[in-house]
Amino acid sequence: MSLSEAKLISWTKPSSDHEESMCDRSARMIESALWNYAPLEQREYIVISQGSYHNNTNVRLSSDVDVCIAFTDVIQSSYHYTPDWNSQRMGFTRSDRLFSDDRELIRKALIQTFGANGIRSGGKAFEILANQGTRVNADAVPAWRFAGWSPSASGDRPSRREGVTFWTTEGKQVINFPEQHYTNGKNKNNRTGRAFKRATRILKRIRYDMLDNDDPIADGLASFTIESAIYNVPDDTFDRNSWTQVMRDVLYYMDVALYNGSASKEWVEVSGMKWMFKDNYGIPSNWSVANLRKFTQAARELIG
Repeated sequence: MSLSEAKLISWTKPSSDHEESMCDRSARMIESALWNYAPLEQREYIVISQGSYHNNTNVRLSSDVDVCIAFTDVIQSSYHYTPDWNSQRMGFTRSDRLFSDDRELIRKALIQTFGANGIRSGGKAFEILANQGTRVNADAVPAWRFAGWSPSASGDRPSRREGVTFWTTEGKQVINFPEQHYTNGKNKNNRTGRAFKRATRILKRIRYDMLDNDDPIADGLASFTIESAIYNVPDDTFDRNSWTQVMRDVLYYMDVALYNGSASKEWVEVSGMKWMFKDNYGIPSNWSVANLRKFTQAARELIG
């Protein structure tokens, strides 16, 4: 049975005002926890909001908060694309800091405010558990500033792409560009008359429905992947007279690109700083063309 136009319209809507208020409170409490932890007074860091709440692609009844706590007094550089350069040639001084120590510093700061039973340690982030009616679940990701160096057009000093990086508890490095993600997503949403983020919410709701029904097609498929895939759809595809037609055309474009190989060669994450399906800075992609195409085809059947 196809999804009705009325259902699609309802799925374009973001979180309720009450959920937004609880998200705001969670974010403020994390910043306050860091501010009130004395050992952090000697360190330089920034708190970067990220994820679906900050990027305004969250959906009703599934809101949570995701913040990155990036230390700015240490920078991890990658010269993967500029092998003739290194930190010594760039004039940088090697730090003796360990990321595991900085992660532990954040853990202690959060425990001081939320208590040992109020947080849960994950492979990437510390989860601050929700308090019913006042705050939602929140993920706090400790990180360092990241500098990805790329060849300059003139052949002189490489150009710098600034993001964040962290290592999971299993030792896997992750590189992200949350600030560029926010800017690019906002710009595309403006160019498409706010249809980009509304279409993203529709596909996220389809994914949640699949998960609720134990549909294996949604297993392992991150909301981030869906948002990035839609970001690669041309802007004019969103200019239609109904949400049914918007989603038909968006999903058709995605399905064809995933089938003919153009997605695996050309698609980028919303930040525009990383490939979706190719290595980035020598780190393999987490995303699967095959899995995303299965989801896309299933969503096409639901749209009708």
